[in-house]
Amino acid sequence: MDCQTDSTLERLVAIVRSQAKLLQTMLELTERLQQHLIAFDAPAIEQSAHEQELLLERLGEFESERIAITAALLGITPSEARTITLRQLCAHMPEHVCTELSLLVTELGEQLKQLHLANSINRLLALRGRNSIQATLEFIRERNLHAINTAL
Repeated sequence: MDCQTDSTLERLVAIVRSQAKLLQTMLELTERLQQHLIAFDAPAIEQSAHEQELLLERLGEFESERIAITAALLGITPSEARTITLRQLCAHMPEHVCTELSLLVTELGEQLKQLHLANSINRLLALRGRNSIQATLEFIRERNLHAINTAL
């Protein structure tokens, strides 16, 4: 392999490593969001949602770069590179790069499972919060309606 290919492979591994770090940050943020949802802390929920959007944008930038590198390394189009998984990419890499990518793939898989679970919990907590607000509004409406009917 030539020097340019080696640096490209190093960049690819660095990108995947950065994606794993971003996913870990996203997981930590999602767990903090759970606490905000439990406490019905609307400003903190909004701030966490904004932070998640920023992390997702950065993750998307890394993914676009990973796809471009994959396309360049394999001599395929970016749309074809988009369908190549990291495990499939390992078949085209030297062993030392494949070993590192395999460890990162395992780490990413575990992080995604944890993130999926945390997001499922957050959806339930958000639904609980919405239902609580609806019940409170319904109580207030009924109370006001009762007061109006009594006054009439």
